[in-house]
Amino acid sequence: MDQIIRQTLTSILNVAMDDRAWSQATLPIRIGGLGIRKISSISLPAFVSSVHGTEKLIRNVLSSSLINFNVPCFTEAIYTWRLTCPNSNPPDDPSSQRRWDEPLCRVVQENLIALSTTPAERARLLAVGEWESGLWLHALPSSNLGTLLDDTTFRLAASLRLGAPC
Repeated sequence: MDQIIRQTLTSILNVAMDDRAWSQATLPIRIGGLGIRKISSISLPAFVSSVHGTEKLIRNVLSSSLINFNVPCFTEAIYTWRLTCPNSNPPDDPSSQRRWDEPLCRVVQENLIALSTTPAERARLLAVGEWESGLWLHALPSSNLGTLLDDTTFRLAASLRLGAPC
């Protein structure tokens, strides 16, 4: 599914995206991406948050004889999250998918910055990582308001944000 999404985005933007540009594109807009999320990236936070969010319901539905029931793979999921985000603590609100996802996204962002090959690429990644830089992606497209981008302008802006060849 992730590959189909990548091919579709490449086709829409008419941009040849390497793995680094694709990784950046799949980050949330607020930290430098396009908000096109990989299913493989959000599956762990979605699973962990849904287990926490439904824990009370699970306990109420199950009989008292199964009160020690554990959701299969939950322990492994928490272990995987801790391995991926060793400097992060579990969120205060464990039923919030965004709170589990945020540290994972920051790890990807930090890796992209650390693997920058030029100072210009590093500067671009730091600049697009500021939340203000993505506000144009949240604007409602309206010709009356002057916020409607034509196809070429949008493709160029997205390419520049990702550091992909225009």
